[in-house]
Amino acid sequence: MKTKKFFIVLIGTLAAFVIQSCGPVVEFFNIDQRIPAEFQVDLIDRNISVFSSTDALKDSAIVDKEYFVSDSIIMLNMALGLAEGLESNLKLDTGKIKVFNQTGSDRSELDNPSYIKTLSLNSAADLLFVIEHLDMGTMQLYKLTGEVPEGSAGILYVSLPFKMEVGLYDGFSGLPVFRREVADTIYWEVISRMDLKDEVVASRLYSSMYDISKKLGSSFSSRFFDEWIPVERYLYTFNSRPWADAFRLSQEFKWKEALDIWMTLTEEATPVKRASAAFNIAVALEMMEQYDLAFEWLNVAESNYLLKGIPGYKSILEKRIEKR
Repeated sequence: MKTKKFFIVLIGTLAAFVIQSCGPVVEFFNIDQRIPAEFQVDLIDRNISVFSSTDALKDSAIVDKEYFVSDSIIMLNMALGLAEGLESNLKLDTGKIKVFNQTGSDRSELDNPSYIKTLSLNSAADLLFVIEHLDMGTMQLYKLTGEVPEGSAGILYVSLPFKMEVGLYDGFSGLPVFRREVADTIYWEVISRMDLKDEVVASRLYSSMYDISKKLGSSFSSRFFDEWIPVERYLYTFNSRPWADAFRLSQEFKWKEALDIWMTLTEEATPVKRASAAFNIAVALEMMEQYDLAFEWLNVAESNYLLKGIPGYKSILEKRIEKR
């Protein structure tokens, strides 16, 4: 009787092993994926200049209790940061993109094509970025409640909202390519052993705005360029020649050739193989930036067999389609 039980268990184990050996193998790979630029403007081989547009030069540091209000120095620094960011992304020499500060002109003049053409002529540029307006909000200070032990440093949090309006103009036509309002908030964490007055905190933070304002301009420039981020994806494969060939082609980034093989494998006899082939087709289409079609092939895969990776991958593709 014991021998019989052992024999039954052994047969069951072998059957389970055979079933598992017929299942797909998951092959992971890493790839840099392109995130399209937020603003689709061709900046290659263009002569670019950057302007800050202010009514008059004004330095908030010398204005009592009105820090950061309509500050042309901060505005000019943002223009410098924007130029540096464009130079970096376009791989231009430092100083290639000239920065100008126009004062005494009304913002309505930017709607006049003749005025833009004059700026274009004077700056020798055919594409003009103009920081048209900067509105620094009210600084808010937040102190942690409770007693601070003697000798310990106190912590103060500061927030400063701002709005920046940027225009991009074509120097040939004098017309705007686009105008955008950028709204964000700058945060500081101030650590001090003294109980500082609000005016003192504002005064000290002003000096840090020189570096921060340039970084804000540089950050805005990145929105004109594609971003490449590392992502992890995986493919399903089986122990046979067509599956191995398709996977090898995918590792060589020959997605179209691999896709052609997976298309033939969607007619396999077993549902799990048909689903695996359809799933791989979806991955190939994503790599080829055909997101809608990739999502449709995931539905095909799901209709054949619910592979574990399908729900999560659907969520990823949905986000890609939304951000497109």
